[in-house]
Amino acid sequence: MIDVINIDKNTTYYKPVDYTYVVKLEALRKGEKISLFSDTMFKTMFQNENRIKYSCKLLSYYLNISYKELLENLRLSKNELDKEYEKDVSLRCDYVANIRGISINIEVNNNSSIETMERNIEYAYRLYANQVKRGKRNKYTKVIQFNLNNFAFKNNDKIVDIYSIQNEEKEKLSDKIIIVQIYIPNIRKKWYTNDIESLNEGEKFILGLIEPNIEESIKLGKDIKEMEEYIKEATYVSRDELILESYDKEWALKDQGKREGYEEGIKQREKDIVISMLKKELDIKLISEITNLSEKEIIKIKESIDKK
Repeated sequence: MIDVINIDKNTTYYKPVDYTYVVKLEALRKGEKISLFSDTMFKTMFQNENRIKYSCKLLSYYLNISYKELLENLRLSKNELDKEYEKDVSLRCDYVANIRGISINIEVNNNSSIETMERNIEYAYRLYANQVKRGKRNKYTKVIQFNLNNFAFKNNDKIVDIYSIQNEEKEKLSDKIIIVQIYIPNIRKKWYTNDIESLNEGEKFILGLIEPNIEESIKLGKDIKEMEEYIKEATYVSRDELILESYDKEWALKDQGKREGYEEGIKQREKDIVISMLKKELDIKLISEITNLSEKEIIKIKESIDKK
């Protein structure tokens, strides 16, 4: 792989993933509500103008705009991105809203694949170029993307990582594309190991959105008005027959896919990471230390690449 001389090769996407504290989508049991990590629940609670207060509250913890102003001015917009060509497959964001000419994008990622994370970047850049396509000269849209990740990276307890276009001295080239990575399992880990009092209000709010157990959600949402309202409404819609039927199909398909492809997916991800590192000409011993694969396994992967 061709790269710039002396560029930092430490890339987040190629780090090993830790699934210890992920939220599992399973059949709903008594005393539970559907997690926001469910596509069904996300569409129901966030892609609805009448329930915009919940996304506004979430965003208020990360943006320098008050919850009141977000509630008054944030407007949902179409989440289907414009096609480059008619034959292109449609790309649909999970959530797109606008305020002060800025696009706010929220993506829910249950999948830790490199393809998923790269697609998130594509969404951000497509939204960035949106105004130009509409003929407004020199008007690029500022995009702030929030990725709610149902995975974390090994040996990294960071809850929030903020990325922008900047040099090695942290000087920004542009502030028009900002990507905020939020690792939910790391919030759950903090909760389980240090108790609820260790969490700030924003962390409690996020956990209340994704936590299936209603009793635990109520504890998390104590004294947060919008969270208390969310729990009541989410509990109610979780009992709706159509919503429940849609969710049952969703978790069953994902569960089947996990059983059939979990190990294969892990192996493929490891292989992709090794291939990327080999292309960057990293030492085989170093790759072995980073990935926990044996040098013999890495050499085998290298040989398979060389044959192509």
